[in-house]
Amino acid sequence: MAGKRKATDEQLLSAYAEHGSIWAVADKFQMCGQSVHERLTKLNAIHQWKWTPEEDGLLVTLYEKAGDNRGFLDELEKIFKRHKTNICTRARKLHLTNKNRKSTEITIAMLAEGQRQRIAKNGHPRGFLGKNHSVDAKAIIAAKSRKSAAIKTEEDWEKRARKSNLTRASNGTKSTDTENAYSRTVSGKRKDLGCFFRSKTEANFARFLNAVGIRWEYEPKVFFFDGITKGILSYTPDFYCPDNDGWYEVKGWLDGPSLTRMRRFKRYYPEEADKLVIVAQSKKTYKQALELGYDVMRYEEIEKAYKTIPNWE
Repeated sequence: MAGKRKATDEQLLSAYAEHGSIWAVADKFQMCGQSVHERLTKLNAIHQWKWTPEEDGLLVTLYEKAGDNRGFLDELEKIFKRHKTNICTRARKLHLTNKNRKSTEITIAMLAEGQRQRIAKNGHPRGFLGKNHSVDAKAIIAAKSRKSAAIKTEEDWEKRARKSNLTRASNGTKSTDTENAYSRTVSGKRKDLGCFFRSKTEANFARFLNAVGIRWEYEPKVFFFDGITKGILSYTPDFYCPDNDGWYEVKGWLDGPSLTRMRRFKRYYPEEADKLVIVAQSKKTYKQALELGYDVMRYEEIEKAYKTIPNWE
């Protein structure tokens, strides 16, 4: 016999109308975010993420009027009933924004103020508000890190990678993608998401997508490079979002094999590559992704706005 629902359809609709967030509704009723999303989708309560020609035309007009003022995104959210991230991504597709534009002092101040308000309301996510490492402590930590890395030989790194692979194999979580063989990220299954991820940032990006109500699939497809017999033979994007038919790749760095992989993906699958957004975790990766011709998002900006989400790592 099926268990009793934690919330009725009417309660879900009312809460979603009030909060506008899948995650907030799930938290209110102590439900799984994916379950809330599926039920609201069946009730036709979630706005479709595909853009119509009429919406594109209105977006172009509003961007032209706004110029370089980013403060108008709050108004665009109300007009289009979409999250800022989706609006900005569409604006980039329509060549309405400058990818190389640096954040202005006003934008930085707005982000800082927004974070202060979230902390005042929800408390600091790490419970570390007002605390900082001393200069001496930072120097000790840095010295230990340099010393540890300096004494490791190439053989030591290889042993570490082999041990990691054996552990993943025994746990059933070993990746078939050799790009991550030397990764030092925290891989594993996340209970709150019900899915295995290769890093904390991938898991956090999934939580961000849930929070803004965007459906996602993790590594659903492998793109093979036909005719290539050596080196990088395929590419598997991290996320596919069916609502906006977009791919997302969360990247900490782009080393030699990664650069080759991204170049080949653009060469062999240009239409799919045009849908790919690289979520860059560093300024260097951000610059490299732009040079490769991909759309880019800064993970740092997402983290600043959403790290108060439960289970954020």
